[in-house]
Amino acid sequence: MEIKKESINLTEMNVKMNSNVLVEGDIIIPDTNPDMKEVLIADAKAQVESVEYRNGKLNVSGTVFMKVLYKPDETQDDAELKALDASLPFSDTLDISSGENLKYFVSSLVEHIGFTLINSRKLSVKVVVSLLARGYRECMIEPVSSISGEGVECRNKKYNIHIPLLDEETNITLSDVLTVPENMPDIDEILKVDGLCRGAETKIMNGKVMVRGELLLKTLYSAAKEGERTQLVCHEIPFAEIVEAEKVPKANKLLKFAVKIGDETRTIVSGIAKFYTPEEMLGKQVVVVSNLKPAKLCGIESQGMLLCACTDDDLVIVSPEKKMPSGATVR
Repeated sequence: MEIKKESINLTEMNVKMNSNVLVEGDIIIPDTNPDMKEVLIADAKAQVESVEYRNGKLNVSGTVFMKVLYKPDETQDDAELKALDASLPFSDTLDISSGENLKYFVSSLVEHIGFTLINSRKLSVKVVVSLLARGYRECMIEPVSSISGEGVECRNKKYNIHIPLLDEETNITLSDVLTVPENMPDIDEILKVDGLCRGAETKIMNGKVMVRGELLLKTLYSAAKEGERTQLVCHEIPFAEIVEAEKVPKANKLLKFAVKIGDETRTIVSGIAKFYTPEEMLGKQVVVVSNLKPAKLCGIESQGMLLCACTDDDLVIVSPEKKMPSGATVR
């Protein structure tokens, strides 16, 4: 009888633990701000900045970032709203026995915000931060994959094994110039900015996880023009335009892209593989000639053409100077 085994590398979660942290502190109104009469909105976000395991304890520290929108203590009933930024440090220690040689990830979420106006220049705040700690260990198993031999009968059962490739938080920095519509007044002071990521998609490619989506920004501001009320303006910022990019098999010069043009996604094949890798193209905004007749390159239908500037030994993709809405026309 012959028994065959297969080696499988797994990432096993050994620790999953929750903890709540009470963060308390006082916020002093800067001298440049008017007195505070009433708190209208208080928002907070927690960010984990340090995770260290030592001697059976997991030490976690970070910062709570706060944004307070308040009504000034002024004689006019229609006084402009004011905004205040503040931050409070937090730390917590979780008891985890036998937690050596694990890789830890800790996520944070603000569960509750409480505040008390001590006086017109001082605000006392209490924030409850929920922490979720997870610890992983890599291991290898060798399950029996088959049994063979004379007179041996074997009953097989198929199992699906799901292996997490990544459990990590990362920051993506977006840079853009946002303009106020012509029918709205100019900005005097930005009071509050809220961001919502929507339509996020992920794709695994060449050992990396590529993320694309759209950031919806809502900006509350006071108008520079006297007599104008507080204004709200919305912007949408895409944080990837070339959503897929890969080399074309058996073609050293060609790359294949999935390019978002407005609400449509097209496949485009371009001979730029000598100058750009698929990873470099992900997220780039490009200029596409979209009214050409589709053509087949190495058996792949290309539904447009990328505009490039080139010399005898170099090539550069033509891109807009600043972020533009996907599908904007070139004139």
